[in-house]
Amino acid sequence: MSEGVSFDSLEKLQAGLKRLTEVELAQLAGNKGAGHAIGLELENILKTSPGRPSHPLRWASARQRRWYFWARANHPGGALPAKYTRISDPWSKKLEQKWVTKSSRTETVTGSPVPYAPYVQSEQYQTEMHQTTGWTTDEQAWQKLERDGTINRIVIQAIDRMVRQSLRGLG
Repeated sequence: MSEGVSFDSLEKLQAGLKRLTEVELAQLAGNKGAGHAIGLELENILKTSPGRPSHPLRWASARQRRWYFWARANHPGGALPAKYTRISDPWSKKLEQKWVTKSSRTETVTGSPVPYAPYVQSEQYQTEMHQTTGWTTDEQAWQKLERDGTINRIVIQAIDRMVRQSLRGLG
């Protein structure tokens, strides 16, 4: 599909656009609209684990490092190994698997119920440790979709579908 919309006549296009209601236009952002498709693309990026860190961890402070090893050694269910593993560790809430995209008729939200998600993948709250280990933030995921044209492609396709649907029956 080309990145444009073509119609037989300007009059026919204007007649079709007048038939679109505010609710239909709001649905672009919601369920089965461009917003939902973009949310799913964001979710796919945010679900990607950065892999193993290739450098020593950068603790926020010596105090944070001491607390980490103390807490693992004194875990209520018994001592945990000093090394954390993302998928199998009892501390892990499996962040990569918990990203979800939910849509209503007029909006879409992509998020994670994992309590520590903002400290790992939020542009606003990401800790230096998670930044240096390579976790993608919400803002970086959005910028990637903008750069590679995904957002424009999805929005153009959704508008094209909506306008074509509004033109049905206008001859």
